[in-house]
Amino acid sequence: MGRKCNFSPLHLAILVLGIISAVLAVSRLTNVASRPAAQARIRDEWDNEIHAHEALRVDWARERNDVEALRADLQREKVEWDRERLAQVERRQEEEVEWDKELQAHETLRADWARERDDVEALRADLQREKMEWKRQRAWEKRRKEDERARTRAGFRWEDLTPDQRCLRHNARGYTARLANVPRSYDPVQACEETTIEIPGVNIKGRPLKCEDRGCLGVFGHWIAESGESICATYFKTFDDKGCTSPGSRRRRIQSRLENFQYGDDEHKMCSTTPATFRHQHFPKPDTCDSGILGVWGVWAIKDENC
Repeated sequence: MGRKCNFSPLHLAILVLGIISAVLAVSRLTNVASRPAAQARIRDEWDNEIHAHEALRVDWARERNDVEALRADLQREKVEWDRERLAQVERRQEEEVEWDKELQAHETLRADWARERDDVEALRADLQREKMEWKRQRAWEKRRKEDERARTRAGFRWEDLTPDQRCLRHNARGYTARLANVPRSYDPVQACEETTIEIPGVNIKGRPLKCEDRGCLGVFGHWIAESGESICATYFKTFDDKGCTSPGSRRRRIQSRLENFQYGDDEHKMCSTTPATFRHQHFPKPDTCDSGILGVWGVWAIKDENC
């Protein structure tokens, strides 16, 4: 079997043109065969056509070689393209398998999460129930302890209420009492702080201002009576005009001896907290206090335009 040659339309056109030229040349040669000059001219034309035909055949051969080379390149590219497409298909199949695995793993994880969420919700519900039960028990225990403490506190009582020997300040005196009937299981200082007092005839009531634990002697509460203490009710009676404090000062010195002052009391505290009223003015305390052989004196520097 011979080799099959492929010719392009251009090649076929050139071949047909050559055949027609040859036929015309033969016809012309027949008509002028009797003329040598015409024969020579025809022979030259024939040779030219042969050369042109040979050149055309060479071009055809070159083009055929180019076509074969192009066909080989296309074949190689096709093989390479098929190989790449096969590789892409394989990679895609591998990716799909891997993706299916990831989907399965994700679904498994979601199922685990759902179970964990249900477990957490169940645990939260249990904890809520336990918390409510714990609060209920705690409230009950608190009420029980409060009731028990209230019954215990109901038995507490203050004994031996005793006034201090000295006054604290004007019309104020300290009192002390011992808290009795405190059981060993009860903190004595806390019992003192929680127990109130109210005694007729003594102007003190409520809880102690301070609690003092004296060990075996017991716990003692301290109060301050702010009124009704006649022994601490110091006062100023006679007010002496000592003249201007200095020329141009517009101040006049007034002094008065502190009355009802008890020996041993703090002179400064008693004097500096005793009010006075004179010259139609009320003063909550003296400006200064002076001590002397004859007693304690309150001193005021009041306004006076005549000074």
